[in-house]
Amino acid sequence: MIAAAQLWLAGIVTVLAGLAMAYMIAACLAVRIRRTRRASPVPAAPPATILIPLCGAQPELYESLRTFCVQTCKDLQIICGARDTHDPALESVRRLQREFPQLDLLIAANPAQHGSSAKVSNLINMMSLARHDYLVIADGDARVPLDYLERVVAPLADEGVGIVTCLYRGHSRPGLWSLLGSLFINE
Repeated sequence: MIAAAQLWLAGIVTVLAGLAMAYMIAACLAVRIRRTRRASPVPAAPPATILIPLCGAQPELYESLRTFCVQTCKDLQIICGARDTHDPALESVRRLQREFPQLDLLIAANPAQHGSSAKVSNLINMMSLARHDYLVIADGDARVPLDYLERVVAPLADEGVGIVTCLYRGHSRPGLWSLLGSLFINE
């Protein structure tokens, strides 16, 4: 009786070990494929408009918004929107407008409310200023790499792709609550 139970248990353990090994092989292949894709050159992105809804002063807002201003894609428009012309977040945008006068960086300040979501209302209020067919919506606290726009917009050239989304990770500042917030996002 014990020998049969041991044989059955050994079979289950063998199957589980085989599944774990298959998973490890699949994960290694996925990493290798991703590295190969990352090494390949990214095609030039078509002209795009980045919509960034803002509300209130956020820590390191200027630094985050600046990453959008230094994109390698040169034909871009950035629209930062707020509901109030005196919103403190807009001071960072004005500073960037002075730093990058050649950049099509606009402010849309409009208190009009469309529905119950202030953020969606802000996006709707920015739409009238958008001049490109491709729209990218980003949060003001996001920090993006230099080729962000190419990587996000380039897949849209495929007719089978209608929308692109990005994973993100939280970055904590000093303090327990910031650490817990970024762990919630990342883990």
